[in-house]
Amino acid sequence: MAIRTRNFKSLVWTTSLKIVFFHVLIFVLIGYEFTQGSNHVLFTLSFWAGSLLLITFYHILKLLRKINREIKMLTSEKLLEENQSKLFRIEEMLEVYGDLRSSHQENARLLEREQQHNQELILQLSATSHDLKTPLTVIKGNAELLELAQLGHPQADYAAEILQASHKMEEYCGSLIDYAKTFQIDSNQFSQLSLEDFLAYLQDDWALFSKQESYRFYLQEDCDLSLILSIHLDYLKRALLNILLNALEHANQDQKEVKLTVSVQQDQLVFAIWNNGPAFSEEMLLGAEQLFYQSDQSRNSANPHHGIGLAFSKQVALLHGGHLTLLNPDQGGACVELTVALESK
Repeated sequence: MAIRTRNFKSLVWTTSLKIVFFHVLIFVLIGYEFTQGSNHVLFTLSFWAGSLLLITFYHILKLLRKINREIKMLTSEKLLEENQSKLFRIEEMLEVYGDLRSSHQENARLLEREQQHNQELILQLSATSHDLKTPLTVIKGNAELLELAQLGHPQADYAAEILQASHKMEEYCGSLIDYAKTFQIDSNQFSQLSLEDFLAYLQDDWALFSKQESYRFYLQEDCDLSLILSIHLDYLKRALLNILLNALEHANQDQKEVKLTVSVQQDQLVFAIWNNGPAFSEEMLLGAEQLFYQSDQSRNSANPHHGIGLAFSKQVALLHGGHLTLLNPDQGGACVELTVALESK
């Protein structure tokens, strides 16, 4: 580029010197004609002036052509440099894209293997739960017979504890089986019904399961109840009941309050379940919806949870194209959001 610039300056100077030289030469010739006392002074002036103009025009035109040629060459060189720079950036981007693609493919393979492993584990757990149900039924039946036998103390207490433990174990096995079944459901098992009908079914079950509790329940409907949903009625209802009952259990013990808000956000139907209990800990926000998760509070309580309820609800949300999120609202309390994808019209 610097060489081109020097050549361009040299060209301008050379042409300028030529024009000046011819101007001087013609003026000398005109002066000579005057000193000779020529009778054709006007003709001579016109001739030399015309010659001067032609010569000047010729050199200027020649200069402009050379300038144009130089500009084209400079432009070509600049474009070449820019193109080379762009090609270099494109090569860098392609290299980065190749690395990202390889990383994405590797992550996809790892995720697929992990999902396959998880499904195999869940199926094994489900099979084990099925196998446990038969001996549990026997144990529970014998414990019930022992209760009827009017045993003395402490044998009666032992029989009651065995019966209570067998009930919990049976419930636990049933939850595992239900969780495993969510991986085997597809949209062909979904049914079509309005949001209004679904909320009516949900409230009937909610009233049945929570009738022994003293609490305040609020239902806020911020959307069109005539919306038609494509859902697995039983599983979605149970997923929301899990969250509602969990919210009721952990609400403020002095005055329990639970609120269900139903709204539409973009292409998702949002069920937000709030209670006036303590906020979620950081540990719970990060992993409470994982299978078998137990908080310290749950592990040390008299009625511990086994970490299946929220995992089941999360899987049901995923089954419906949504997600499950734990939140600590600004107004206090704790909130769980379960979303369901709405069908595009």
